[in-house]
Amino acid sequence: MCIPLPASGETLLRITYAVVDTSQRPLVMLQSERDIQKVVARYRIAGTQEVVATREDFKSIQVNGQYHYWSSDSALSLDLGQYETDIEAWNVDGEHVTRINAGKYDTRIRTWFADFSVNPKSIDYDMQDVTLKGRLLSGTPGKDERPMAGVQVHGLRIPAETTTAADGSFTMTGRVNGLDVAAAYDGDPTHRSVESPDVDIEHVTQPTRLSLSVPASVAKGVKTTVTGLLERQRNGVWVRLPGETVSIAFHYPDNTWNWLPSVKTDAQGRFTAAVMIPASGMLSAESGGSWALQQSRVYSDMITVKTGTAISSFDAGPEPVGKGANVTVKGRIVRPVAAAGSQYVKGGYFDVDFSADGKSWSRVKSGRTNQDGYFSTPVTAERDGHWRVRYFGSSTDQVGDDLPSVSGTDYVDVKYRTAISSFNAAPEPVRKGATITVGGTLKRYVSSWGSWSGQWVYLYFQPRGSSAWTYMAVAKTDRYGKFRKGFKASRDGSWMAKYKGGTSYLPGSSAGDYVDVR
Repeated sequence: MCIPLPASGETLLRITYAVVDTSQRPLVMLQSERDIQKVVARYRIAGTQEVVATREDFKSIQVNGQYHYWSSDSALSLDLGQYETDIEAWNVDGEHVTRINAGKYDTRIRTWFADFSVNPKSIDYDMQDVTLKGRLLSGTPGKDERPMAGVQVHGLRIPAETTTAADGSFTMTGRVNGLDVAAAYDGDPTHRSVESPDVDIEHVTQPTRLSLSVPASVAKGVKTTVTGLLERQRNGVWVRLPGETVSIAFHYPDNTWNWLPSVKTDAQGRFTAAVMIPASGMLSAESGGSWALQQSRVYSDMITVKTGTAISSFDAGPEPVGKGANVTVKGRIVRPVAAAGSQYVKGGYFDVDFSADGKSWSRVKSGRTNQDGYFSTPVTAERDGHWRVRYFGSSTDQVGDDLPSVSGTDYVDVKYRTAISSFNAAPEPVRKGATITVGGTLKRYVSSWGSWSGQWVYLYFQPRGSSAWTYMAVAKTDRYGKFRKGFKASRDGSWMAKYKGGTSYLPGSSAGDYVDVR
């Protein structure tokens, strides 16, 4: 119950505490300005209303000003268990006070930890577990010591528990989650609970470092890929740090900033993020700190936001093409996210590149787009290979604000050219039923034009009024590349010769030669 403070002139009666001394005699301390007349103690089983003993034989043993000490003459003997003490007291003025649960009395057998040890006493990122060992005993130390077998003990500030062996020994291991650790036994109806002494654990924090890779220039309105690496220092050696969160932020030139999406490092400590960079500025990456790892932060260099460009409808042709002939490289340079009126790069400077293997490139020619962003540039084809176009990011309509871009590649097969020269169908005109002789010379271009012997040339006839060519015969070229074949004249029409080409050679054909048959 609550006792109000007395008004001026009133007395004060309070029960301070109730204990049992080393001789097992009940002892009560009270506070009163007047002499105490009587003290009564009642002992209940803890947590219940069941009174198992009452003592009224208290006598004053000491008075020190307002403080009064009363003790029972005889020792208190209760069964093994836990008890709560309720005290009533009266002073000579008749004032009465009761205090429920003024003290606790535990008669259970004493327990304690012996040979307690913790190993290791220092933890870091690599070693966060410690092992607790010891023995749990009961009775009286040095006199009646008995092992506590088959009971459960657990760790404090460490998630570990185990059951003691027949000699009371135990070993348990767990991850530390505090500045110190201890072992504990929670007791039972006949044995007291106990905790071991706390053992301080040294927490070693490892340094960390971050790297960050960001392009110096990025496209406006397009997500940019950011990469980096998180490492920690272990025994003086930097090792990669997986599974950690890296927070990314964008910093404006006026020192304001905002967070971008966070990422986690992979098994190799690397991280990749696709972020939208809103303006020219810097990025930072930051790893969170803990007791095991220091916080780390890194900043990029200044990033310039420019207009993104692309090369669309890129093509190199014809395919295949004759050696020494022209390949026409064409396409259009555009700004995909630009405002209306500026989507096409006017007067954009570009290079035409060639690569035989698709890896090593060399510049062949330069050029500029027209007012609508188109380009169409002839280049000489000397061998099979890949073609591409590179835009520098500089143009007459937006100098310095465009990002460079590269087209896709287009492979062009280069073959030797062929041609049929001096083709003639004669005589003209010719009498019906007479012989028409068709002939000419097959030539090829390797390093220069020359006659080509031993090849088959196919001869075709197209009757007057028809659009279809009809195969008539095949002739083989002589050592001078010449071929000729005779046919019986039957009706008016045109004659043509054709070489069909091969693995390394393009087809070649003559023009048609019309013969009037009378």
